[in-house]
Amino acid sequence: MMKAKLWLVMLLCSVTSVAQDEHLKMRFDFENASGTSVTDDVSCITAKTAGVAKVVEMGSRHVLDPGNASGYLNMTTAAGKLVRQLEDFTISVYYCVARDASLSGAGYFLWAFSQSAANTETSGPYTAYRLNTQRIATSAAGWGSEVGMEVGTESAKGRWVHVLYRQTGTKGELFLDGKRVQQTTGMPVLKNTFKTNPANCWIGRAPFSGDSYLTRTLVADFRLYDIAVTDAEVRTPARDDGHLTLGIQEPADGTTWLVWDNFTLTYQGPAPDGIRQIENGKLSDGKSSDAECFDLSGRRVAASSLAKGIYIVGGRKVAVK
Repeated sequence: MMKAKLWLVMLLCSVTSVAQDEHLKMRFDFENASGTSVTDDVSCITAKTAGVAKVVEMGSRHVLDPGNASGYLNMTTAAGKLVRQLEDFTISVYYCVARDASLSGAGYFLWAFSQSAANTETSGPYTAYRLNTQRIATSAAGWGSEVGMEVGTESAKGRWVHVLYRQTGTKGELFLDGKRVQQTTGMPVLKNTFKTNPANCWIGRAPFSGDSYLTRTLVADFRLYDIAVTDAEVRTPARDDGHLTLGIQEPADGTTWLVWDNFTLTYQGPAPDGIRQIENGKLSDGKSSDAECFDLSGRRVAASSLAKGIYIVGGRKVAVK
C-alpha cells in the first residue's frame, strides 16, 4: 500500500487582488507551462525550468517543484531588466517545504536576482532571500558588504508559508503570513545596485558557488510589484476563491499525489501498488466478491455497482472513477 504523508495545508493568496494591478510587473502562477517553458502572462517573460525542476498540478492549480536535486526556475535576463529599474518594490511568493526536508547548511535560496552566477566576498551585486535563516539581503559588491535582515531561524516546514518583502526607499520590511517579522533601514536601492541587467534570476538556486539548491519544496504565485504595497494589501493568507487544498505526497520520489481541492478528491501520478481502478462502477479484474468490499466508514457494499469514491476491497484501496 502506498505510504503517504500529508504535508500541504493551505493555498493561496496574501496580497489582495486590489493591489494596484498596473504595478504588478511580473507574476509566475505556473498556469502557462509547456515542457521546460513557463510563461508569465503579465510580463510575457518565458522562464525555463532547469535540472529536475518541473511544474506540477496541485488540484485546480499549478506549482513549481524544484525536485530533489539541482532543479530551479530560470526567469532569465528579461526578469533582471525589470528588477534593475526598481526603487520601491514588493516581492510576494508562497512556498511549502516538506516536513522532513533539510535546510541545514549554506544555500536554500527561494529567490535570487544576481549579476553573477557565483558571487564572492568582494564582487557581484545581487538581492536574494534564503530559507535556512529566513534572510533577505542585497549587496552591490559581494557578500562581504551585504545589507539585510533575518528571522535567524530556518523556515517552517510541512505547511504553506507566505513571504512578502517590501522596500520603500532604503527601508525594508519582511512579512511572514501577513505579519511583519523584521524591518531595517539602509537597504540598497536596486536601481542603484545593478549597473547592468542581472542575468541570473532564479527561484530555487543560490547566487553562490557550492551552496545547496532548494529541494523538496513547492513554490506558488511568485509576484513582483514596482511599488511597496500598503499595509491594507498585506494580510494573512486566504485564497480569493475560498478554496481549501490538501495534498498527500508519496515521500520516496515526490511524483505521487492525492489532492483534495475544494472538496474534490483526485489522484495524480503513476498508478501505485495498492490502488486499483474501477471502470463504470465495476471492478476491472472481476475477482472480488460483495462480501469483501467496504466503504471508508467500514460499511459493506456491493462491489458489482459502486458510486465514485475510494473503497477497501480485499484489504486493498480501490479508486472508482
